[in-house]
Amino acid sequence: MRKLMVVLTMVAFLIGLTVPVLADKGYHQVKEYDWQAGEWIKTDKASLYSQGSDSGQYRFENEATACDGPYIEPYPQPPVQFDIKNDLHLFPWIEADITEIHLTWDIFKPGDYMAKVFIVQLQANCPVQVHLGTGKWLIPGELVDGKKNGHIDLVEFTKEGNDNEFQDKLRYMGLLRDTEGLDKNPKGTPPDEIEVRWTWYEVWGDKPDLHLISDEELAKLPPKDEWERAPKLNCRSIIVDDSDELHKPENYHLVFYEDVEIEPCDSEGKYQDLFAITITPDP
Repeated sequence: MRKLMVVLTMVAFLIGLTVPVLADKGYHQVKEYDWQAGEWIKTDKASLYSQGSDSGQYRFENEATACDGPYIEPYPQPPVQFDIKNDLHLFPWIEADITEIHLTWDIFKPGDYMAKVFIVQLQANCPVQVHLGTGKWLIPGELVDGKKNGHIDLVEFTKEGNDNEFQDKLRYMGLLRDTEGLDKNPKGTPPDEIEVRWTWYEVWGDKPDLHLISDEELAKLPPKDEWERAPKLNCRSIIVDDSDELHKPENYHLVFYEDVEIEPCDSEGKYQDLFAITITPDP
């Protein structure tokens, strides 16, 4: 009987010291709820990574030693407790829309003309940088040591080239053709350059009518001599601060106006400028 008790005691002792290996680090499957379909669906908008494990036990024990009396009352160990660190990185996101990406002016006589040309609509959970044209500037780069600090380092971003630059409109072909379809006026009268100016303003709430300019909108426009010359816009950023209003869909709008000045010395023909508008979180 004594031998049996010794064996049972040794088994219990060994079991008490055993710590199971439960670690199974890796990514968990994440699903997104589709409210329209009323079901959980696959998603690439979020991920969940876990690592580390722990184990514990609750039991009574005592400090009795073999062949030593008197009887000692057993006492309980502390309750099992697991301390879990549960991080969530909500990354910056932006939804951006622009109403037009190809604009065509048809002009029949010299004059100074302006129009509302496009609207940029933004929704975001962070400050937004709307960068005009070319240049070098800082944008969010990579997540550094995400499991510990979770901060995003900045990187330098470069936008170069005539296809990205705000500029005046340059003539590159004539509209007149001869009987064989060849350009009758390929050279024009250099420099044949149409001066371009820009202005813009913010609108919170309903998106303005793109095709009409109301008296209220006309009153928002600066005097003609305060409009921005196109070549001076490059590397200019419009900063939109984070706010509850910016988080709402279809609530923030940047309304852009273009002014073109056509002079009698400008030859007939097709004129063009190409430019980029780059939208990133504002670091």
